[in-house]
Amino acid sequence: MGLKNMAIGSGRLYKEDGSVVNQADLLAAIKIAVEANSLPSGAATSAKQDAANASLANIKTAVESIIGAEVDDAQTASFVSTDAQYTPKTITFSRPDAPARVHFIYITNESEETDIHVFVRDAKTDLADIVIGKNYYTVSKKESILGVETEGYLIALEGLFVRGDCKLIIVNDAALTVDFDVTVELYAGW
Repeated sequence: MGLKNMAIGSGRLYKEDGSVVNQADLLAAIKIAVEANSLPSGAATSAKQDAANASLANIKTAVESIIGAEVDDAQTASFVSTDAQYTPKTITFSRPDAPARVHFIYITNESEETDIHVFVRDAKTDLADIVIGKNYYTVSKKESILGVETEGYLIALEGLFVRGDCKLIIVNDAALTVDFDVTVELYAGW
């Protein structure tokens, strides 16, 4: 169930079912989930990676239950090994019937060789140069931190569908030697 409202400054999130969630409790729950599968430094074994992936999936499920349902199907931008640096790929999300004030975009960058830049724009052709939020977001390449691979990033955006559909332009930061995909999921906030 999604969020209905947020009390700025108090750290309280009001869910649609009338319950209250404290942001500090969310962070503590995430910390406990991560610590439950804490890994020693060094190379991750397959079993450790599977446990870490399960833990991250549980965190993602918890986040989804708090921020709301997926607005649209996940979309993928595919890069190929012959793509030059700064090759743009476009993903468009249709404006929902009742857009939330805040939306969350979950981006998965599978590349181990390049960061990506994500430009968020209004999809109307005459408004293609309007930037929502800021100029762009950088999503780091897939990397290993304490033996756990990280590749997903959550970005909160306010006013995403004010003027209609939303277009994401995804650009690779380096010339490529390996194919990879970037997956984008969109969730309703409050």
